Amino acid sequence: MKEFKEYLDVAWEFHGHRCPAMPMDLRAGLAAMKALGVERSKDKELFVEAETGKGHA
Repeated sequence: MKEFKEYLDVAWEFHGHRCPAMPMDLRAGLAAMKALGVERSKDKELFVEAETGKGHA
């Protein structure tokens, strides 16, 4: 698995802005992938549906 920093750089770009919640969510996602024993999807094999309230942080 890539280093957290490499994922973080991509995540900042994808997310569009820097906020405190994004790195925490990235860590949660990586922990979930580890617990499930899956690798990062390459061809839309895995999907996530996240619900957040107003002011997502």
